[in-house]
Amino acid sequence: IQDRAGGRCCQRFRMVLMDYEMPGMNGPQCCKEITRLVTTGIIPHQVVVGCTAYSTEEDYGFFRESGALGILPKPISFEKLMETVRIYSGEV
Repeated sequence: IQDRAGGRCCQRFRMVLMDYEMPGMNGPQCCKEITRLVTTGIIPHQVVVGCTAYSTEEDYGFFRESGALGILPKPISFEKLMETVRIYSGEV
């Protein structure tokens, strides 16, 4: 996020596949930060799709509430990944 906000990263990325468990900041927290940066005009619109092995509606809800447009449950098959890209490609 910091590289993106500072202009040090490729500007053509429009979709982020965000894992739930990450060091330092979890996926929903990071998604909220991306949403804040988009809202304030610091970075262009991003489609965030949450990726998680957690399968409860509560876990999915954390991603949705933080701004993720979709959820991609793990394990991720190539077919499901491509379907997700097709579904959200109109959003990018």
